[in-house]
Amino acid sequence: NCAFNKSGDRFITGSYDRTCKVWDTTSGEELLSLEGHKNVVYAIAYNNPFGDKIITGSFDKTCKIWNALTGELYHTLRGHAAEIVCLSFNPQST
Repeated sequence: NCAFNKSGDRFITGSYDRTCKVWDTTSGEELLSLEGHKNVVYAIAYNNPFGDKIITGSFDKTCKIWNALTGELYHTLRGHAAEIVCLSFNPQST
């Protein structure tokens, strides 16, 4: 999976290697590797239009919220009984 930030200068990918990577769109350089899931990272999103947070959803049944610029893990959301296959931020940010 792949998702772009609003300005299009960065994008994220989720992977079977259990990471989410942040990339520079122009250069293709890897900027960050978000690590901590225990299974496939299947669902990913930016909190556009702000673009300062990333959420990842995994087959490990958790979602994680990250700082999009530093890669700091803010929070792990637990409680799902099955794999996370889709997610999104509220577009109104409420």
